[in-house]
Amino acid sequence: MIVSETIKLATDRDWSQALLQLIPDAIHGAIAGATTIVAHPEAKRSLHMSTGALAVDNESRVVASVAAARRLPMAAVRVIMDPAGRQLPAAALASVRKNGTIAP
Repeated sequence: MIVSETIKLATDRDWSQALLQLIPDAIHGAIAGATTIVAHPEAKRSLHMSTGALAVDNESRVVASVAAARRLPMAAVRVIMDPAGRQLPAAALASVRKNGTIAP
C-alpha cells in the first residue's frame, strides 16, 4: 500500500508476495508518499503515526498513481538508508533544492 494524506493506492498482492519470497529478510508494509524530502526523525515519526507507513519516499506514490490510472499491477521495493531514528545526512541533501528537485 502506498499512502499519503490524500490517497491510498494498493500494490499488487501477488507481486508483493513473490518479492517477499525472493528478498531475504524483507519487511512488508505501507510506504508513505511525500512531495518533499523527509529528513528529520520527528517528521518521520509523525508520518508513521498518521499513516502507519513503515517507510517514506518521493517516488512510489507517483508510480502507484500512474499504475492505478492505467489499471496496471505495481509493487514497490525500497532499501532504507535513513531509519526513522536517524536524520538524513547533510551530504544526501547537498544537491537538493528547496523545492525538492535535484541540482547536479
